[in-house]
Amino acid sequence: MSKTPYYSLAVSPATGDFTIKKSHFIGNLFMVHNLEEVEVALAKVRKQYDTATHIAYAYILNQTVTKEKFSDNGEPQGTAGAPILSALQKNELTNILATVTRYFGGIKLGAGGLIRAYGKGVTVALANASLATYDWFSIGEVTVSYHDQATMAYYLKQQKISIIKIDYQSLVTFKIKIKKNEIINFNKSLINRFNNQYHLKILTEKILPETI
Repeated sequence: MSKTPYYSLAVSPATGDFTIKKSHFIGNLFMVHNLEEVEVALAKVRKQYDTATHIAYAYILNQTVTKEKFSDNGEPQGTAGAPILSALQKNELTNILATVTRYFGGIKLGAGGLIRAYGKGVTVALANASLATYDWFSIGEVTVSYHDQATMAYYLKQQKISIIKIDYQSLVTFKIKIKKNEIINFNKSLINRFNNQYHLKILTEKILPETI
């Protein structure tokens, strides 16, 4: 598993621009969660900058597995998409698409100049971005009797476990969100507190903002 925590955009998109030797560069950052959202965002950028010389990009998706991809979009190999991806990795960003659009100004920048420029495209957009902290969370259910529901509700609050919802059927089920690396100790604490008079079920695991 990759290092945590991760960071992504709290508000999407974020944009920044600059000019080097008459070439104008525009960096855009988008929060994305799957390949479909990547394609939608790329289509918007291509439409918005339809007269641009190059639109290079890179993205990182991190749910159950990490997916990374970049494109130089006609620039010399390794001079555009790779430095964009490197800038995302350096800043520990996830679930993010970065595009850097170039309007050629007539003066060649050379390989080194292009690498610096496309990396800077991410940096200037990031300077205008509002970031949120993300981490791996387990979404689960804790089921108890009606007799123990008040005690469980108080205990979850005491342990700072997020309660997503409560379902009242023949038993009471608390749908919860907890950091994945805390689930083992949490289960041990439930055993000690409730003497096995509960049922814990993990439904899924995903990267989520820490504040949700």
